[in-house]
Amino acid sequence: MDDEVLMTQFLDGDRCAFGALDGRVRPRLRRFFERYGLDGEELAQHTLFQVVTRAHQYRREEPVRAWIFGIARNVAFDSLRSARRRRAYAVKTTSAEPATDLVPVEHRTDLTRLLKRLEPVTLELLRRHHVEGSTFAELAHDCGAPSSTLKVRAHRAYRVLRLASISAR
Repeated sequence: MDDEVLMTQFLDGDRCAFGALDGRVRPRLRRFFERYGLDGEELAQHTLFQVVTRAHQYRREEPVRAWIFGIARNVAFDSLRSARRRRAYAVKTTSAEPATDLVPVEHRTDLTRLLKRLEPVTLELLRRHHVEGSTFAELAHDCGAPSSTLKVRAHRAYRVLRLASISAR
């Protein structure tokens, strides 16, 4: 049986068909990710999860492997981008001079006062996105909210901080 038949059977409700498709595709996905120096098993699992959750988007006339590897490419890009952000953050925090020394004490006090205006949930969102470098897609997956909602929350929080800092001058 070919992959397209298995995907069609899965779309028609046959859960065993996805197990067979998984067995065929997972080893290739692992090798694909490992070529980029990424965790093959974890990202293959993430890709197959995306395949299941986005199965309704699959067009039956399209080759299923091309569709799956399109998803895998996006997963790889997201993973590489996230790793680059984490490395950049690690370089900043492990420098010889602590990052707090770059900001004068009076500005740190102002910033702390401004950040206290935000709700703890919003503050955590900004910390994870801006400081840790997590993508909105990763944050959405972690907290179960749509990434567009998190983007709007972050935008509003940045706007509140910007307006409050202008009025504090």
